Amino acid sequence: MFEGGDWGPRIPPRPYHSLRMRGLPFEATDKEILEFFEPLVPVHIQIVYTRQGRPSGEAEVSFASYSDLTTALLKDKEYLGNRYVELFDESSGSPGNNSGGYYGPGPYSTGRFQSVPPRGGRVPSRRYYDR
Repeated sequence: MFEGGDWGPRIPPRPYHSLRMRGLPFEATDKEILEFFEPLVPVHIQIVYTRQGRPSGEAEVSFASYSDLTTALLKDKEYLGNRYVELFDESSGSPGNNSGGYYGPGPYSTGRFQSVPPRGGRVPSRRYYDR
């Protein structure tokens, strides 16, 4: 079923329990994001950077369980520093979320885990992503 060819058997994707943070202060650190979610403990925090290497004001945060994620989402529109932060459910287990996350179908879904389009100034055609 999950034949992997030359690389061995393919492991089916595991569900993840992630959210996207938008509106972070540009100087926000992993530690400040960790403190924002206390008493919950995220299992992974990834601050998103622009192509120029600057913080984008967004982050992706994963939790160990869906219940932790739903509790974390209650902090939507709370303040981190002097900015309020919006939280968006990016979990593979969330109802109505067909973004696909890490294993998503293309760049135009709402998930933030896809690969970045190649550099070169123009956006590639949809065919590029359907390979």
